[in-house]
Amino acid sequence: MKYETQKVALPFFMVAMALFALQIVFGILAAIVFVMPHFMAEFMPFNIMRVSHTNLLIVWLLIGFMGCTYYLMPEEAEREIHNPMLAYVQLGIIAFAGAAALVGYQFGIHEGREFLEQPFWVKVLITISFLMFLFNTSMTLLRGRRTAINMVLMLGLWLAAVFWLFAFYNPDNLAVDKLYWWWVVHL
Repeated sequence: MKYETQKVALPFFMVAMALFALQIVFGILAAIVFVMPHFMAEFMPFNIMRVSHTNLLIVWLLIGFMGCTYYLMPEEAEREIHNPMLAYVQLGIIAFAGAAALVGYQFGIHEGREFLEQPFWVKVLITISFLMFLFNTSMTLLRGRRTAINMVLMLGLWLAAVFWLFAFYNPDNLAVDKLYWWWVVHL
């Protein structure tokens, strides 16, 4: 590694791989329940397994994406990451939010919107984590070498954050809800 702070990416990759393994477990359980509907029916219904499986996919991809950004950004910006400790705190927040959402699903605590099931307070934690990520990456790029690629990367990250904010809006009209849902889910 060319830069010392690229090591920040390692915990992100480890958490992402652990969540990937957990996603596989929920996927296998859901597949078994799909074939044998009464398997674990009272302990964990199929819909909870499916929600857990699909949301784990989103979270491990997001955490892995953040890890990749922390790994590649120092080389693109030609400088160390602005605040490595902030990255670790950010990982802790998003990992806690993901774990809390997963446990909540098992007890029926969710909003019932596909892929946006997280309770409001979990969405707030995810937003805080992503804002910390944006601050850290923006400061790294703005204080480092500026290229067109870096600026396009930052624009994409900030636009993704803006689209995530639609997850907080839950309109009464189902068609409007699905419109906003589409933009959030397809960041």
